[in-house]
Amino acid sequence: IHAMSGEQDMRKMGGLKKHLPITFKTFFIATLAIAGIFPFAGFFSKDEILWHAFNKAPVLWGVGLLAAAGTAVYMFRLVTLTFFGECRADEKTQHHIHESPRTMTVPLIILAFLSIAGGFLGIPESLGGHHSHLLERWLEPVFVAPAETSEMMSHGFEYLLMVLSLGIAMAGCYAGFILYSRKKEIPEGLSRRFPLIYQFVLNKYYVDEFYQIFFVNNLLRLNNFLARFDMKVIDGIVNLSAYLTKMGAFFSGWFDRTFVDGAVNLSASVTSWGGMMVRRVQSGKIQVYLYYAIGAILLIMLYRFL
Repeated sequence: IHAMSGEQDMRKMGGLKKHLPITFKTFFIATLAIAGIFPFAGFFSKDEILWHAFNKAPVLWGVGLLAAAGTAVYMFRLVTLTFFGECRADEKTQHHIHESPRTMTVPLIILAFLSIAGGFLGIPESLGGHHSHLLERWLEPVFVAPAETSEMMSHGFEYLLMVLSLGIAMAGCYAGFILYSRKKEIPEGLSRRFPLIYQFVLNKYYVDEFYQIFFVNNLLRLNNFLARFDMKVIDGIVNLSAYLTKMGAFFSGWFDRTFVDGAVNLSASVTSWGGMMVRRVQSGKIQVYLYYAIGAILLIMLYRFL
């Protein structure tokens, strides 16, 4: 993808082996390991799984064997369409094809080495390993109870199953290479002959659609409901409380200015007016005193005559 300027469609790749030698070699090693080819790491893990599955239920072993065959086919389909044949990219993309930098190739080399050597940590007893190999003993503390031991069959029978699974894997690798390099008409013809199966597989068993319908869509509906609930109810309560607080503050300010401050200002005004009246009486002018005295005499006389 990095070399192809972000292109992810294998049908638009091809012939990248000569342009990406390190990526091809490490990818091919990883493919052999995933396909379960001896002596790569995937062979030992696959053989371990299939052997225990056969001891538990041969039907599970058969399902696992089919899965291993399918893995080998689609992995070599991936390698064939990506690295072999003619490059199917446009000219602009072909001009920019280049090997990845060391920051990407060095981790690939490390992973390729582990794909080669990692399997020897779990060599089965039938190939000279211990009855309980290193990884099994190392993982024992993780489990509540130690692994149960069942009555195992002879090493000869294990060799037979091992050879059979290896043969199935190699046949899958060969089929994946031939069908998508020299016999492309076969998968194309099968797709036309079995369109329903082809569409079912092409759409990845409709797992994405199932996930979209039953999980993603329902989660989106729940998300929209919660968003509307938050916007209408939660935010509404917050906004209402803010509005009521604002109105309460406005009323409190109006009451304080009108009544509390009004009462204080009224008492101050009355006091000021009374002081002013008293101050006029005590002005110190003889004319004012005479006016008050004459006024008082007139009031007394008026009162006596009435």
